[in-house]
Amino acid sequence: PGVDENDLELSLTRDSLSIRGYRRLPELAPADSVASLAEIEEGHFERSIALEVPVNEDAVDATFARGLLVVRMPRVAVP
Repeated sequence: PGVDENDLELSLTRDSLSIRGYRRLPELAPADSVASLAEIEEGHFERSIALEVPVNEDAVDATFARGLLVVRMPRVAVP
């Protein structure tokens, strides 16, 4: 939540998938309020996921809809 598609960057190497982005907090309370609570922090983030099997880089597909990022990475076919 809070991440815009234009604020995401994905990169794939032979052995990892990296996701970088910037999360913005929605305006939840009026500017003149005294207290508010946010369980998600605003700012830059980065996650790297180790790939334990080779993936077919030509068939990798990523979609982003309604705040959900889905990355499909089919395995390389073993002869």
